[in-house]
Amino acid sequence: MCIRDSIFTFVSQFLEDNSKNREAAIDVISRLCSRQKSFVANNIEDFLRLYDKLYTYSRIIEGIASAIASQKDYKFLERYLKQICSPFATRLLNVPKVSQTELDKSTIKQIIYDLDSLTTIIKSLPEDQIVLKDIVLSILKEIWPVIESLY
Repeated sequence: MCIRDSIFTFVSQFLEDNSKNREAAIDVISRLCSRQKSFVANNIEDFLRLYDKLYTYSRIIEGIASAIASQKDYKFLERYLKQICSPFATRLLNVPKVSQTELDKSTIKQIIYDLDSLTTIIKSLPEDQIVLKDIVLSILKEIWPVIESLY
């Protein structure tokens, strides 16, 4: 078994475990994302499988977005930035078409969380890479009518 397989086996097992071990696994993923961006990018599919379980943690969102943004290939950037934005954008696109006063508290909390998560992704992108902002901007343009309808 190679080191890569060992890391993913370790992390996957601990993610299913109690909160102390889960936090340790999240910390490992977070550190890998911030310190080994090329490793994360080279193993992005494995990290995205973990991301599917962890996208509620802002440091994981930030780390994976940062690792993706470290790459130069436009198709890679577009595909994976859209993929990590997808859970939040999809939920926003599915917000019921009702007036703001008709939204229940849990829906409002979810909207705020999803917008905050998209903001986390945007803030983790390097400011000097316009192409990255354009990819995320295209996602925001899709959800803008929903956001606008809430006000």
